[in-house]
Amino acid sequence: MTASLDDQAESAAAKDSLTAVDGGVWDLLVIGGGTAGLVGARTAASFGASVLMVERDRTGGDCLWTGCVPSKALLAAASAAADARTAGRLGVHVDGVRVGFAEVMAHVHAAIAAIEPNDSPETLRETGVVVVKGHARFTGDDSAEVDGRAVRFRQALIATGSNPLVPPIPGLREANPLTSDSVWDLTELPERLVVLGGGSIGCELGQAFTRLGSTVTVVEAAERLLTNEDAEAARIVTEALVRDGADVLTGKPVTALEGSEVVLEGGRRVSADAVLVAVGRRPDTSGLDLAAAGVRTNDRGFVEVDDHLRTTNPRIWAAGSGGGREDDGSAPASLTRGVGGCHAACAACWPLLHSSPRLEHAQSVAQAVVGRNRQSGRVLAQS
Repeated sequence: MTASLDDQAESAAAKDSLTAVDGGVWDLLVIGGGTAGLVGARTAASFGASVLMVERDRTGGDCLWTGCVPSKALLAAASAAADARTAGRLGVHVDGVRVGFAEVMAHVHAAIAAIEPNDSPETLRETGVVVVKGHARFTGDDSAEVDGRAVRFRQALIATGSNPLVPPIPGLREANPLTSDSVWDLTELPERLVVLGGGSIGCELGQAFTRLGSTVTVVEAAERLLTNEDAEAARIVTEALVRDGADVLTGKPVTALEGSEVVLEGGRRVSADAVLVAVGRRPDTSGLDLAAAGVRTNDRGFVEVDDHLRTTNPRIWAAGSGGGREDDGSAPASLTRGVGGCHAACAACWPLLHSSPRLEHAQSVAQAVVGRNRQSGRVLAQS
């Protein structure tokens, strides 16, 4: 198939961006344009570093497209429905609350569209970041290729994110389950929804769909929901889900999917029109050829880092949901990834800043960014 004129133009622009530095060395190579990559690239560029970002799909990452933004927009709609139904306790009586799911999803996609320009390649370029669409892989300790074209770097940041994990349960893949990536493509509200996994994503989406009108069953193999959280917090969330009308089944591993039924250990069956898998995520580092750069991963595929997010190659750092520290649920994901990206960029840039004015500027920028993220964390924690 012949490439479109837009594709040809984009390819030509990418080649020009790389050609400009052939024979030279980038101060920082950022692989991945999600939250960690965006913050890392912008922070490094603000220090005066030359920054090349390589993104194979679209900038914004899961926070913009499948995570923070759409989920919070969906929660806002679900909360409005719940408030309307329970307003009678305040003397405000709302009769016949009706949810227009297509309108809800239009609201979700409008929220994405409103924020997308902030994470666009054009906005990044305005901050001094060179953005190239393509596939990057390491070829050595300080070298990489972008679609076969050589790139050299002084420091690099791996921020390629992660993908939803679909466990090898008999019949699950054949059932074409929803994930936190694909649920945003729904156009009709599932009448009966079974959520596999009682972590933060499963609880969040389970409550949202319950409030929007689905009959929801949340199934968790462990003895309680939110195993990374305090037991009392998990109890409060469980009670809230039940109060909203969800059925919560804990200590019930799923053994198979058979037709429209989810089979649990012990033989219990739960009918479902749709199944949403939310049992965890796996790092998206395939194709990076990390071994060529001397970067090790753990047995789950996450990049090994020290307390400063430095990998086993001292030139290369990792941040975000797929590279660096595994998210233990102890902080809002976007906050963790943003701070991680900022920190990795700061650390990567220290060797590049040779004069005290640049160093002082770098420190002031880092303090300002971290301060804003801390304030955001307080706001999120209170909401």
